[in-house]
Amino acid sequence: MAWLPFYQIYLLGKLVINQLVGWVLGIGGVFYCLIIFSVNENSFLSKAFTIVYSNYVFFYSIVIVGVYIYAIFKYRKLKKFQNNKL
Repeated sequence: MAWLPFYQIYLLGKLVINQLVGWVLGIGGVFYCLIIFSVNENSFLSKAFTIVYSNYVFFYSIVIVGVYIYAIFKYRKLKKFQNNKL
């Protein structure tokens, strides 16, 4: 199932932090894609919605990059622990 895009993000959050974070990241990714299709460029709310959306995209991207960096640190720590154990 890891080949599904949102499931990858869920697994990343679940393995790095916990299952709740995995669900939040996965649902956040779905929301990220759904919000793109709901913006109508001719509507009055489009400009306000675009501002909210741009902030959401920025925050979500920062969180995903942060989780990836944290995953790398956890992997290195696990690798070092296993080398010392042998």
